[in-house]
Amino acid sequence: MTIKQKIKTQLFEVLLPMPFNNTFTYKTTLDLNLNPGNFVKVPFREKIVNGCIWPTNKDSIQTIEIGKVRNIIGKITIPSLPISTISFIEWFSQYNCCFLGLTLKQYLNVPKIFDKPKRLIQRKERIQEKVTKKIVERKLSDEQEVASKKLISSVTDKCFSVSLLDGVPGSGKTIVYLEAIKSLLNSNKQILVLVPEITLTNQFLETFQSIFGSVPEQWHSNLTPKQRKIIWKDIINGKVKVIVGARSALFLPFKNLGLIVVDEEHDGTFKQEDSISYNARDMAIVLAKKNDIPIFLVSATPSLETYQNAMQGKYRHIRIAERFGKAKMPDINLIDLRSYKPKTGSSLSPKLLEEIKVTIGKKEQAMLFLNRRGYAPLTLCSKCGFRIECPNCHTSWLVEHKIHNKLYCHHCGYNIKTIKDCPKCKNKNTLIPYGTGVEKIEEEIKKSFPKISICTLSSDLIKGKGEISDTLNKIVKGKIDLIIGTQILAKGHHFPQLTLVGVVDSDISLIGCDMRASEKTFQILTQVAGRSGRERKAGRVFLQTYSPDHPVIKSLIFGNRNAFFKEELRLRKNYHLPPFSKLASIIISGKNEKEIINTSWKIKNSFPNYEGVKILGPAPSTLSKKAGRMRWRLLIKSKKTTDLSALIRKSLAVIKHKSRVKIKIDIDPTNFY
Repeated sequence: MTIKQKIKTQLFEVLLPMPFNNTFTYKTTLDLNLNPGNFVKVPFREKIVNGCIWPTNKDSIQTIEIGKVRNIIGKITIPSLPISTISFIEWFSQYNCCFLGLTLKQYLNVPKIFDKPKRLIQRKERIQEKVTKKIVERKLSDEQEVASKKLISSVTDKCFSVSLLDGVPGSGKTIVYLEAIKSLLNSNKQILVLVPEITLTNQFLETFQSIFGSVPEQWHSNLTPKQRKIIWKDIINGKVKVIVGARSALFLPFKNLGLIVVDEEHDGTFKQEDSISYNARDMAIVLAKKNDIPIFLVSATPSLETYQNAMQGKYRHIRIAERFGKAKMPDINLIDLRSYKPKTGSSLSPKLLEEIKVTIGKKEQAMLFLNRRGYAPLTLCSKCGFRIECPNCHTSWLVEHKIHNKLYCHHCGYNIKTIKDCPKCKNKNTLIPYGTGVEKIEEEIKKSFPKISICTLSSDLIKGKGEISDTLNKIVKGKIDLIIGTQILAKGHHFPQLTLVGVVDSDISLIGCDMRASEKTFQILTQVAGRSGRERKAGRVFLQTYSPDHPVIKSLIFGNRNAFFKEELRLRKNYHLPPFSKLASIIISGKNEKEIINTSWKIKNSFPNYEGVKILGPAPSTLSKKAGRMRWRLLIKSKKTTDLSALIRKSLAVIKHKSRVKIKIDIDPTNFY
């Protein structure tokens, strides 16, 4: 063991992964060769904790009494965070109005990450050899070839750029951006592919393996602590070339990041709303800029913000207008439920049932889409009208999940066993399920087609990544005749034998106060429709609706996407809504409503007067009680050029409130409850 050489006392600023915006000063007389980004062990209160050496203004620590400063215990022998990552952490914290220390914690959120391993593992090196030595060439269409060359040119430019790969469903966008990834594999660069849900990447992994000879590394919540630790260390040491993950993969400690891909960039699951609120797509763009590298945004239905940036020339727009091979876009048809009424107690029109019968008869697959989990969204008494609600959430009905024999609150998770007797009027067997969920659709289909094989896919029915992979493989191999599911079916699946898609309720997401309702509906229905007819057999889509004249429905029927975007942008501009303005939501919650109201008004009254900034509220949130906590909200709107985050930080810095009152800030909110 060598003895470290003693030197003149040095002071360093250390950021701890805790709810602080400030760093803490520590000293050392040892020659530890410390620089910003190095990890160290330091004493904090009564514990020994891990921290990161942080850049600082040397003049700010000149007045500190050396005798009161505690010693750095030691340097952790692991590569440091790059300066670009430090810059990203600082920017992320300021923009999203969250603690700097908690942003660092996102990077260190792996148990015992700095403990020494019991044995060395060579698994990753072998995988990387396979990835770089077994590349298989795939034949591209002319459109794919042109698109891939444009993406590759963005990679070879070796500087920051944003490219929108905008291709119709079934156009082979994955193959196109994998060509660009191929061009980087012989370098020492690392590649991050962000996907909405890691459990649904089975086909992507198969495609990747067919080209590169091995699957990429994966980052998701189902990994064991040991697996997470191994992958984390291999990434910071540069041993992992390609990693695929959900939004949390954004906070992996890349040694030399060279490319970011955000697949299905429009997907709402990229928005984190628990704990720290952020949009992973937008943060990925900033991360790419901090690293001066290209980023690809991939979608068949780009978000309005992305589309607008592409139209203005801020993003490179690469369009693929045709499906790959001989596949054609499906015919989209309307079923007006005012004319083709379902039978009493049914949600499926005779027209749609007949189409299913014809499809199954031809040994082809059918799909029914309904974006509503469970059996029925409401349980009420047929005698007194009493509705079963969640006691912890305001106006939240309990959803019946027949398969579990329970009623669930989809906001807080509260649940009870299914009951039949009304707790209010005490009448027996008077509680009835009202409305339709995917479980009820399955029940209907089994009555109409008792001999066919059926599977139902929704997030509450999936037990793990292995189960969903097995189910998707059965569908691909034609072992399932009819698939029923929620938005999980809109995630880029390729089912070769699927020729019919039926949308049970096309109007379901058009109702409500969400300014993005039309955009989200258009996106999800386009994606679901895109599952049909992806091989040589022609596809058909039937939309059941009570609103055939709604602009969204018309745009889908006539296949006029650009007209829909143009009209939606016009409306947003008229009402000064994103992408022509900025929004921020502040939710104030607690047990005591008086304290919440007082805090809400304090925030509003402390907000600096600033031209072009409008504050709506405070007022009770749409979901005014959640998980037993009352909720009030402020909605702040400003010009696009206003630093809204800075104004919010300035406002909150001057107010005092009870610690039991929680303040949650959501910059660029996507939900308004």
